[in-house]
Amino acid sequence: MTFESVGMTSDRRTLLLHADDFGMRKAVTDGIIDCFRRGLLTSTSIMSNAPDCERAISLWSELQRERAADALPSSASRKQLGDPATPFDLGVHLNLTLGKPLTNDYPRQLLNGEGSFPGAYVLFGKAARLTPSMREAVRLELSAQIDFLVNRGVLPTHLNGHQYVEMMPNVAEIVADLAAQRGISYVRCAKERRLARVTLFQGQPLAWVLGLAKRRRAGFFEKTLDRAGLRHADVYFGSAHAGRIDLSLMRHFLRPYPQDRVIEIAFHPSAANDSPSSIDWADSIAEGRPREMRLLTSQELLEELLGQNVRLGRMSRE
Repeated sequence: MTFESVGMTSDRRTLLLHADDFGMRKAVTDGIIDCFRRGLLTSTSIMSNAPDCERAISLWSELQRERAADALPSSASRKQLGDPATPFDLGVHLNLTLGKPLTNDYPRQLLNGEGSFPGAYVLFGKAARLTPSMREAVRLELSAQIDFLVNRGVLPTHLNGHQYVEMMPNVAEIVADLAAQRGISYVRCAKERRLARVTLFQGQPLAWVLGLAKRRRAGFFEKTLDRAGLRHADVYFGSAHAGRIDLSLMRHFLRPYPQDRVIEIAFHPSAANDSPSSIDWADSIAEGRPREMRLLTSQELLEELLGQNVRLGRMSRE
């Protein structure tokens, strides 16, 4: 569906700089908040079952007050990039692979022996074979994760999935239905183009193969979103580089796209390479997160984006 970003103009590409995993743990929460305050993030999405999610909501409220008062350290840089004078985007990072469910009657067939979500590969193997009752349980769980934000006075501006669960068979239709029912008009579509340029030609054949598999699923998901009348960016980057995006990769990715595109880039920043609170929250990309935070708060990124003729945008509408 055609994207209409807040304040979008036709002569500059609109860039959505997004951070996944808000609330995952203290260092991730703090890193994301700092990437709004000192850096150029425009959106994030919260993991409603995560250890630090309650504190994350409190910090989010403080951040929005600081933004409304034009008191962010990054305000001058943002104005150079045409950042809209509107609230930042906060969505829900739908999660069926990490930690424990919020609902009490989640099917044990979709959990591991400790009662936690089973991980992306195990879930993907089972997702195509969900029974009607299991589908309903998944729907109730994802709905509860959305309600976590709504019940705290925040209407989610968008939905996306942890480890791309929103694109899995059966789950995709549930996510699209929930978004439409809840009045959430934007859902991520991780259909990443030009993968060879930023994976295979960079000496990362495995990332290329995994990226191609995700792109195939994203193609099906895009049709689901379009049928539901849901918006998504024209271009997405980040499916093959979680925790590893640097300035060089961004430059390779951004340059070929024309001026009328809306581009979403997904980051995973963190303030420090800390330890997960439990085995339920093991983090395979923890080492790379601080590097992405440094990128998002760097002068080099500002200079690159100014040279690329982009403007910052929003997923939400006015």
